[in-house]
Amino acid sequence: RFEAGGWRLEAGRASRASSLQPPASASFVWPLLAGVNLGALALVRSVALPLLPLGALWLLLNRPRTKDRGPTTLSSGIISGRGSPWSLVFRRWSASACFVLGALLVILPWTARNYATYDALILIDTTGAENLWLDNNPAGSVPGDPLGREAAKKQLYALGDDRAARQRLAAANGVAAIRGHPAWFLQKAWGEAKQFFALEYFDDMRERRAIWLPPLEVWLRLALGDGLWLLLLFGGTVGLWLAGKTKDQGRRTKDRKRSSLVFGLSSLVDPRWIFVPWLLYILLTSMLFHVELRYRLPVYPVLLPYAAWALVRIVDCRLQIADWRSWKSPIYNLKSAMLASALTCLAIAGIMLLHRPYVGEAWMLARKHAQLWRAERALAGGDAAGATAAAEAALVLDPDSALGRVALARAALIYGDQDAALIALDQAIAALRAHPHAHLLRGAILRERGDLAGARAEFGYEQASLEDLQRWSSRVFAPLAAYPSAVDVGGGLDLGYVRGFWPAEPGGSRWSTSQAEIVLGAPQAQSLRLELELSGGRPDGATPPHVGISVGGREIGQLLAEAGWHRYGFAIPPDLVPQARRLTVTLSSDTFRPRDFDRASPDNRALGVMVRRVEIKAL
Repeated sequence: RFEAGGWRLEAGRASRASSLQPPASASFVWPLLAGVNLGALALVRSVALPLLPLGALWLLLNRPRTKDRGPTTLSSGIISGRGSPWSLVFRRWSASACFVLGALLVILPWTARNYATYDALILIDTTGAENLWLDNNPAGSVPGDPLGREAAKKQLYALGDDRAARQRLAAANGVAAIRGHPAWFLQKAWGEAKQFFALEYFDDMRERRAIWLPPLEVWLRLALGDGLWLLLLFGGTVGLWLAGKTKDQGRRTKDRKRSSLVFGLSSLVDPRWIFVPWLLYILLTSMLFHVELRYRLPVYPVLLPYAAWALVRIVDCRLQIADWRSWKSPIYNLKSAMLASALTCLAIAGIMLLHRPYVGEAWMLARKHAQLWRAERALAGGDAAGATAAAEAALVLDPDSALGRVALARAALIYGDQDAALIALDQAIAALRAHPHAHLLRGAILRERGDLAGARAEFGYEQASLEDLQRWSSRVFAPLAAYPSAVDVGGGLDLGYVRGFWPAEPGGSRWSTSQAEIVLGAPQAQSLRLELELSGGRPDGATPPHVGISVGGREIGQLLAEAGWHRYGFAIPPDLVPQARRLTVTLSSDTFRPRDFDRASPDNRALGVMVRRVEIKAL
C-alpha cells in the first residue's frame, strides 16, 4: 500500500484518497514565492539575476508531459486522464511563468523608479557597467593602481549622480579598453582567476604582517575561513560530479517512476543544470571585473549541499562503484565521473598553487614556529644557549622573522647582555617596523636604563596588537625585574607590572577588567600599608562598584569606589610578605558597559574600576 498526493495505490489498483489531483494552488504558489524571493535577492546583489532565466528554464523542463496530464478517470489498475487544451497549456507553463512573474513583481518597481529618476532603462543598478571600466582601464594604470580604477573614477564622478550617463560612458570605455588591449585583459583575467581560488585569510595574514592577532584567532581564521573554503571547494566539486552515481541510483529511479505514476509528474531535471552555469557565471564575471572575498560568497550555498553529500558518502563508506564494466554512457557513468572530479580538483589545486606556493610556504611556517616553540621552552627554563640555537634556526627558515630576533634578544637578557639585546631588537624592528614585541621589550630595557621618555615611546605600541601584551610583558620582562613599590597605572611606564587592565586612558589611568593585578616590590619594613587611588567612574544614577582587594591571593579588604578620585588604604599582614618581597595585588570589581547606559556609545567594554596609582608604603 502506498499513499501520496491524495492518491492511494493498493493491490494493483488506484483509488481516490481525497481529490483527483493536488490542490490547484500548489501549481503556482511555490514558484511565485520563489520568484519573489529571487527578486528580493537580486535587488540586494544583482549577481543573483542570472538565476531568473536559469530557474525559469529548469521549471519549464520539469513541466508535466502530455502523458502526465494527471488522472481524471479511473479504470481497474490503470490511471489515465484527459484535460482541456487550455488546462494542458497552463500546466506546462504555469510554474515557469509564476516564477518569472514573482521576480518581476519585485524588480520592476525599482526599474520604474530608475526610469523616472534617470530617464533611462536601468534594470537594477549601474554597477556592472561602471565596474567594467573601473577594472579594465589600462590607459590609467599606474604602479599603485594597476587596473586604472582611480583615473576612471575621476571621470565617472565628474558626471555627478547622472547614472545613465555614467553607465553609457563606462560601458563604452570598458568595452573599448578590452578590445584595444586584449593581451593586457587576458593577463589580468588570468590573475583574477588565480585570485578567485586563493586562500584569502592566509594571503591577508602574510601580506599584512603589521596586524597582530591572538594565536587562537589566527587559527580560527585559517580553519573557519580558508579551511571551510577548501572543504566546500573540493568537496562540492566532487559532489557535483558524483551526485547520483552510487549503487542506490536504480532504486531512486524506480521511486521517481512510482511518484510519476501517482502524481502525474515526470522525473525532475537535475538541478545541477542551474547550479553549474551559475557557478561559471560567478567565476567569469569575477575574471571580467576583480576578485574580493565577498564575491565568492554566492558560491558557498551552491557547493555546501554537494560537499555535505560527498562527505557523508565517504564517511559511511557508501561511495562505491556501481558498475565498473558499464561504458554504455561514458559521460555519466561513475567511472568517468570519478575521473572528471579528480581532474577538476587537480586543475583547481594547480591554479591555486600558481597563485601562491601554499604547500611550501605552509611547511616553512610550520618548521619556523616549531623552532620558535623550542626557543620559548628554552627561555622558560632559563636555557639561553638552547634559545639562541632555536632562534637562529628559525631565522634560517625565515630571515624576516621578527619573533626570531626577539627570541635572540630575550636570550641575551638571560646572559645579562642588554647591548646585544638592543641590537637584536633593532634588527627585529628593521625587519618588521611596527612589531609590538620588539618595541615593548626595547622599552623595558630603556626604562631599566633610566631613559623614561624613550621607554614611554616604545610602550605606546601596546595598542598595536589585539594580543594580551600586558600578560606577555609581565612574563618576558622578568629578567629585568626590579619591581617598584609604587606604580602609576596608565602613566606610560607600567607595562610589566600590570595585568588585566584595558589600554591607558588619555588622563593617565586605566580601567580594570573584572579582575586585575599589579605586581609591586615591598619595602624593607615590618609594617606595610597598601594605598590605592581609585574612581568608580560610573554614569549618574549607577551603583558604585564593589571592589575586593587581595594580596598574595588572600583578601585584605573591600570598598565601594565612589565617583571621583579617592585614596583607600589597607594594612598588609606581615605573613603575606614573601622572602622575595614581591607582592601581587588583585582588584576584583563589578563591571558595567557604557553602551548599556548610552545606546549611542561605541564603547561596549566590560569596565571595572578606574585605577591611577597603587603603592606599598612602609610604616
